[in-house]
Amino acid sequence: MLGMWLSGALSAQDMIITSYDDTIACKITKMGRDFVSFNYVHRGKVRKTILRRDQVRFYRNNYYVTPVGPARSVILPDLNPHWRLAVKAGISYDPTKPPGSLQHELYVHDEKLKLGQHVETDLSWFWSEYFGVGIVFNRFWTRNSMDNVHVRWPNGSVQTGTVSDDITTDYAGLGLSIRTLDLKRSSSSYYQFGFGQFRYRDDAILINPFTVTGITSGFHLITGYDFAMSSDYAIEVQFSEVFGTLKEVKIAADLSSQTVILSKSEYHYLTRFDFSLGIRFLK
Repeated sequence: MLGMWLSGALSAQDMIITSYDDTIACKITKMGRDFVSFNYVHRGKVRKTILRRDQVRFYRNNYYVTPVGPARSVILPDLNPHWRLAVKAGISYDPTKPPGSLQHELYVHDEKLKLGQHVETDLSWFWSEYFGVGIVFNRFWTRNSMDNVHVRWPNGSVQTGTVSDDITTDYAGLGLSIRTLDLKRSSSSYYQFGFGQFRYRDDAILINPFTVTGITSGFHLITGYDFAMSSDYAIEVQFSEVFGTLKEVKIAADLSSQTVILSKSEYHYLTRFDFSLGIRFLK
């Protein structure tokens, strides 16, 4: 099929010169008011793509009477492989506010838990130039500890001791992936939105030690920007959001544990903003 396409459809190739002065040997399939659609050959494979009209400085039909051959038929590199694997890390921020009813010292402690760190990996498979499916795994952690804190209990008694939280949240999700390619060939945009599951754990101390765990569903939004270093990998800058709400937790202390269904005012929100820097491998 490829040989027939090269010998037939490309027997007289068209030429496009982009606004970045890239020259593309191709076959224009549609010249619309806003977009130009065309086919080109890269690494022996026929590919289809589009350009905005303002990205096309000049074009001419049947410019190449003799095919220039697949190796030189297009200058654009293949920045749209089927597989994309990324590994990244960064800082995280929790925008939710602690309950206003907290004692001042506990409120200050909770505020210091808002900033944390995370590591993340995601794998996407694209069935077309623009659309695919992806999986993502993210681990977030934050911790803070304060000594000599005065804790007032509901019965009015007061105790002084340590308050500490060591929180870890794992999120695994599945989503729809979308990408666009920058004509400068140095970057591409990447988006994903989907749903998944949170696993929450807090090794805490409130005078006495205890552990809080919980599982809940959630969803995520990802916006990434890749700066291609070569045809095999890119440097990625990413901003993402995850959303979830814990409505039921398991509390373990000493040798006993109990499941607690939280009231609406006690819900624990897992909303978080992540800022990441990493490497994306292309295949």
